[in-house]
Amino acid sequence: MADAFVKFCVNTQGQQAGVSEVANDEGLQVSISDIAVARKASPSDMLIASGPGLVVSQTDQVLEYDFTQCNVNFFVDALPENETVEAALMVALGGAPDNETDRVKKNGKPNKGYKPEWRVTGDDGTVFVLQFNVMKSNRYLIGDRVLFGLREVVEK
Repeated sequence: MADAFVKFCVNTQGQQAGVSEVANDEGLQVSISDIAVARKASPSDMLIASGPGLVVSQTDQVLEYDFTQCNVNFFVDALPENETVEAALMVALGGAPDNETDRVKKNGKPNKGYKPEWRVTGDDGTVFVLQFNVMKSNRYLIGDRVLFGLREVVEK
């Protein structure tokens, strides 16, 4: 899963043409739809690519914010442990999370709210943050899944 996320989102820097090309190469069904963003803005494109147990999405605008986002959802029969996914991403990305120092609080106790996060810089200097979530099926999101996300960092 980690290698596929890197292939779809990280190596393409979340760009629609690259994500679409990888999805086509992998035999996924690809469609591009208009999504509503802000009230007075024109709709934005969202690429959706899907195959058995896998959905990839990409857009360059989320709500009223112009930033690239690329997500890969893997629908799984058994949820992996967070530590297993983190270890796989460390191998795929070549290093520990960039926020590793946040794992433990200053008082030495584990930070319960810690989520590993990597940052990568694109060819044009754009900075992206990478995260993952292991998500149990619930009434709002049906299906156990591992969600990987790449999001452009936009300084306000």
